[in-house]
Amino acid sequence: MRLFFILLFVIPVNLYSYQSGKRRYWLEMNFYLVTSDKIFDGRRKLIEMEYYEYIEKRLEIEFGFKIAYGIWMEFLLPVAGREMDFADVDVGFTGNQLEIYPFISDINDSGIGDMKVKIGGSYHITENFSGGFLFDFKLPTGSSSLGNGRIPLGTGQADTGFYITGSLFSDSFNGELALGYILRTYGEPSYIVYYPLPGTIGKGIDPGDEINLNVKIAFKIKGPFWGGIDFNFTTTQGDGIKFLVLEDEELREVWGYYDASTIAYLKPFLSLKTKEGFRSRIGFSLPVLGKNYPSEPLFPFLRNFPLFPSTGISASVGYNF
Repeated sequence: MRLFFILLFVIPVNLYSYQSGKRRYWLEMNFYLVTSDKIFDGRRKLIEMEYYEYIEKRLEIEFGFKIAYGIWMEFLLPVAGREMDFADVDVGFTGNQLEIYPFISDINDSGIGDMKVKIGGSYHITENFSGGFLFDFKLPTGSSSLGNGRIPLGTGQADTGFYITGSLFSDSFNGELALGYILRTYGEPSYIVYYPLPGTIGKGIDPGDEINLNVKIAFKIKGPFWGGIDFNFTTTQGDGIKFLVLEDEELREVWGYYDASTIAYLKPFLSLKTKEGFRSRIGFSLPVLGKNYPSEPLFPFLRNFPLFPSTGISASVGYNF
């Protein structure tokens, strides 16, 4: 029975816990177990892909500190191992007869992924409500090599995100919201994307921008234990792919585009927070709505995480000091 788990990129909108109290620094370690083998069909129902499976084990190390006047800064370094099995074909001729030889490809790699730098602020508007902002910068520190059995750990490109955040809290309730826009810049990746069209090779990538909404509701269970749920909605513009097309014995650059992708998740969780600064959390993720890109096996990695819907599990432990 296949393991089918993921927890997608989580926006750190828990600004109230970061900015409260006298503790200035925090260190956190997050572990994600990621697998995917399903896709939304034309009727937006989840169906299993017969010849595709993606597995990722990722450890993220976060270190942050308060600066002044409600401003904070955080660094995130991911260490990941990725593996993907997918159907592929070899094409050849026997005499004048075209022959197609299907086989299963396996690509994998492990190492440092794309690093993130975050700068945010949180300000009390009323006694039980705070508002703020977050800038999110992704740096292309991960390997973007593809080929010779290797899978990319990074995108080879930089992203910039801006979020408006809000938090409503009391002794037994915490509600948070983050609405953001992620700008993805064009780049010439260090790997070549082979596109399944005769005479074409993908050269450059212009990733589509993204709108991201995250809503969190948490209730105090007893003592330091909290339970709650996150709702995450992501809609992404289509990717632009630069092709090298052979025409009249010369290579010419042309652009092609993919449709947008939309995925929504519900993420129940259980967390623990102590007055001494210790915190931990375990969470799950369930896809509830989606519209996918075409299921070409290489395209899920243009943005350094799977675009296909998945389910997942994560665990984290941290300390404020």
